[in-house]
Amino acid sequence: MRTTSRTGFALHALALIFCSAFVAIRPASAQVCDGLGVVKLHAADLALSNAGGEQEFPAIAAGDTSYLAVWADDRADFTRHTTGIRSRDVFARRIAADGTALDAVSFRVAGGLGRKDDVRVSWNGSHWLVTWTQDLPTQFHKAIAIAGVRVARDGTVLDATPIHVRAYGFSSNVQYALGSDGTGWAVVCQGSSAGEASVEGRLIASDGTVTAGPAPLLASTSLWGGFELCFANGKYLLGASGSNMQGRLLGPDLVPLASAFTLAAQGNAKIATDGFGYLVTYSASPGVGSQIFVRAMSSTGVLGAPQAVTPSSIEYTYDPAVAWNGTDYVVAFTRGLASPTNIFAARVAQSGTVVDFGGLPVATGTDARDARVASLAQGEAEIVWVRGAGLHPFVSDVLSTSFGANGTTGSAVGLSNGRPRQGDPDLAAGGEGYLAVFMSERDTLPRVMAQRLDRFGNPLDADVIEVASGPTLNGPRVAWNGDHFLIVWEDPGPGGFSTFPTDDATFGRRIAADGTLLDAAPFQILLGGMPDVAAVGTTFLVAASQAVTTQIRRIFVARVDGAGAVLDTNSVEVGSNFARWPQVAAFDDRWIVTWQRNPTHDNPAASVRYAVVMPDATSLGEVSVAGGSRPGIAASDSVGLILISPGISALRVDKNGQPLGGIFPLVDEPNLQVEPSGDWTGTEFVVAWEDERDIEAFFDDRRDIYATQVLEDGTVVTFDGCEVSARPDHDQMPVVAGRDGDFLLAFAKYEPAAPVASVRVAYARGSEWTGIDAGGLAGTAGTPILEGDGALVGSGVFQLMLFGAAPSALTYHAIGLSRIDFPLFGGILIPSVDFLLPAMTGPDGSALTNALLPPTLPPGLELWMQSWVLDAAAVQGVAASNALTQ
Repeated sequence: MRTTSRTGFALHALALIFCSAFVAIRPASAQVCDGLGVVKLHAADLALSNAGGEQEFPAIAAGDTSYLAVWADDRADFTRHTTGIRSRDVFARRIAADGTALDAVSFRVAGGLGRKDDVRVSWNGSHWLVTWTQDLPTQFHKAIAIAGVRVARDGTVLDATPIHVRAYGFSSNVQYALGSDGTGWAVVCQGSSAGEASVEGRLIASDGTVTAGPAPLLASTSLWGGFELCFANGKYLLGASGSNMQGRLLGPDLVPLASAFTLAAQGNAKIATDGFGYLVTYSASPGVGSQIFVRAMSSTGVLGAPQAVTPSSIEYTYDPAVAWNGTDYVVAFTRGLASPTNIFAARVAQSGTVVDFGGLPVATGTDARDARVASLAQGEAEIVWVRGAGLHPFVSDVLSTSFGANGTTGSAVGLSNGRPRQGDPDLAAGGEGYLAVFMSERDTLPRVMAQRLDRFGNPLDADVIEVASGPTLNGPRVAWNGDHFLIVWEDPGPGGFSTFPTDDATFGRRIAADGTLLDAAPFQILLGGMPDVAAVGTTFLVAASQAVTTQIRRIFVARVDGAGAVLDTNSVEVGSNFARWPQVAAFDDRWIVTWQRNPTHDNPAASVRYAVVMPDATSLGEVSVAGGSRPGIAASDSVGLILISPGISALRVDKNGQPLGGIFPLVDEPNLQVEPSGDWTGTEFVVAWEDERDIEAFFDDRRDIYATQVLEDGTVVTFDGCEVSARPDHDQMPVVAGRDGDFLLAFAKYEPAAPVASVRVAYARGSEWTGIDAGGLAGTAGTPILEGDGALVGSGVFQLMLFGAAPSALTYHAIGLSRIDFPLFGGILIPSVDFLLPAMTGPDGSALTNALLPPTLPPGLELWMQSWVLDAAAVQGVAASNALTQ
């Protein structure tokens, strides 16, 4: 009997499909954005590092053989020096018994609408329950809810929709504790409003079913400082912190077993059990400073005398956490009020005797805080904590280390990792294609990076180019002068904020079309930040917002010649008052600069201004457009297009700055449209922006990317724009560059799934061909990407560029006159197969194929194309690209 190889079977199956060219499975779906390619992420700048943004509220729980550490994570929003979007996520990572990470990359447990805070985790004997608080929309406003998901031993998130535990419709604050009896879970919670201040219980079964427990569990309805739940001896011990710390024993059904009693006179209580008795840990201030105390409690409720873990003579010690390691209790705490704060830990015997008085160092000199501890009861414990970033606000990471039975500490492991966070992109057309620049954060260190791209928007080099690095760099922008690129960026000085005029400066560095850095080091161009750049001929114009005083900012410009010399060492003022966010574009022989102007530094009212700047850097004068903020600018040789937000509108002006008509809208949709960016392609303007038309609630900050074309005469091609990237996660910071009638669009795209788990710069190309992001099938290097070039005209040549496929692999380009959407090899064959073009990919997994069209073509011809690649790494031996149509 003859056997058929997997490759042979794949070829045979493809041939059968090609013979059934006109089988229609379902009608084609409408295209969202004609002429736009699929969104793609490039495989470069991949080294894992601590995630960007702010990681807070760490928690850890021991399973049967491993730990699960969880936290609230702001990595979704690239915006620096802010508290992040109000839709931050919950991330997690599993830790082995020896303290090593079991997951290569931290993974998202919960995302979507609502900012997650106060994260907890508990093990029930078979899986973990992770809980958090978040905002949810109501009919009239919003509610604070406690929600959760279950996580299996292998890290699988078991609940696609979070479990609803309890919602508070009027409270501004919610306190809760999470515990387990070894089968299900229990939550004790309290709201802050008068009608929601009862201390209540909720029982959660192992399948996620929630039932209400008894209430009230404590008589007082005043807002407690926090709760703890600890299960042993067939009952829960509830601890409630306030001006004094109350305790109460509850049954597995949360029914009170006895009256409440005082655990301690002060404190922020944490409780652990050895399975028989308990150890109550708290902070108090009996003398000069805050100290850590412990108090043993028997299974019958008999309390021992308080024992000091730390002396009153050292720095403040506070925020304790405690776990039983099978031999001793391990108490971890924060030491010190001023930066740097430190994490210490101490062993406490079963009797309550302190073994390591004063504590042993766990993490020092790193602004460490918020320690939490868990143990598998094998003599070892695992401690997690938050490490801040010194003077840089809203930047922190979650770390962990093992703490041995003898008090030794292992190496710190960064838990909250992902690929470097990329954002703040810009693009310039030049050379063989484009140069993309962006910020890349690795281990909290910002770096200005550059990446050469071909005309299809695919990388020309194996990796990115580092242009500059430093703790406060941001805002890179780039322009092409016909010979080379100039990259500019801001360095606002220590702390990341400009306080005095000399704190803030704009730097630059030139780079050749082949990627060679032409300057040995960055050079300063002018004082001020928020820079932008454009070129007329070989001369660049750089604009920046300069702090003239601590209360006044003005727009200044300076020219840089082709040799890298700054021509205006005394920069030229073009915009007055509190002026920020300058944007620059070039006509054929002069520049136009636009910016946002506020009356004062603390007045939110804003207007859009602009000025035409001549080749000698003189201004034709500041012109007021209208109320608005964060404007954009684009220019053809003779027409400037000023973009105004929020709700994108535009004004056309001539080379002398004279309006060509009035302001006209590009969008008429609800909610905000902001951050416009535009460029001239040679035939039309392309404008992109951040869009909130599809937000789920008023507090949902997750934005989408939309775009449209505007003709030189002001005609809006697609009013309201079309989707570039929409839902479910946050996209931001779009930029556009045009060339030869085509364009490339870049933006910061949040990709939470491993192995990315970060914000990355994504790209979408605009041409005659529309990308259909459907039917793709991953192979060796992910899902191959197919791009097209050229119009469907008689005797014309169109090109197909396949990128990201298996190297040196046989490929078939299927070309059809209709769309059939036929299931094949686990993917979808999009086109009917009326023509078939074979190709071979090169060592880099790409293939460029030219096709000659016949002299005459039928009117209204529409083609559909897709590439299929023989790839042993694919599920059934064949990978498939996205489709194209024109």
